[in-house]
Amino acid sequence: MKGEWKHIEMKFNIKNLDEIIMRPKPQLIVIGSRPALGKTSLALQIINKVASPNIPVAIFKMDTPKEELLPYLDNVKNIYIDDCRNITMKYLETQCRKLVQENNVKVVLVDYLQQMSQYLTMTRIGNRLKALAEELQIMIIALSNLTRDIESREDKNPRLTDFKHNSLTDLADIVIILYKDIDGNIDTVVAKNE
Repeated sequence: MKGEWKHIEMKFNIKNLDEIIMRPKPQLIVIGSRPALGKTSLALQIINKVASPNIPVAIFKMDTPKEELLPYLDNVKNIYIDDCRNITMKYLETQCRKLVQENNVKVVLVDYLQQMSQYLTMTRIGNRLKALAEELQIMIIALSNLTRDIESREDKNPRLTDFKHNSLTDLADIVIILYKDIDGNIDTVVAKNE
């Protein structure tokens, strides 16, 4: 629903973030958390870091109108936003190919994967995103929710198994997880970096 998403002003303690996100090879990056912990805010922070005339970016945001995103984007000239609510994998692939061909887009943000899973299994979505990144030689950042397991455990440290679909993390080159620590503070961890 309109207005559900709110930008969270916060600093993310991820060492060597620039090195992680600026590797030249095509890759699939997955950012995961429970709802409302800041994965969209982290993704927009990354977008603001990389977007430039040499690195155009595309955002597919399925739960927020374009107008609500614009205030949080620093370099709108180099960012293409698609806020279509019912995005299928085929639509995403077609639009990405068009944006790469016509605008030389280098980075694509997909927010978020569960909203596409009504059409395909998460395994197939992950496989096609990975293949698309390699085909177009681009970086794809995909956001995903974690299961509730992390909330019920005494040990709040996140695990790759906290994703409902392990195949997604198997396919990803990089996995970043946001979580609440034992004191209730939001922290981040790079759970996978190949």
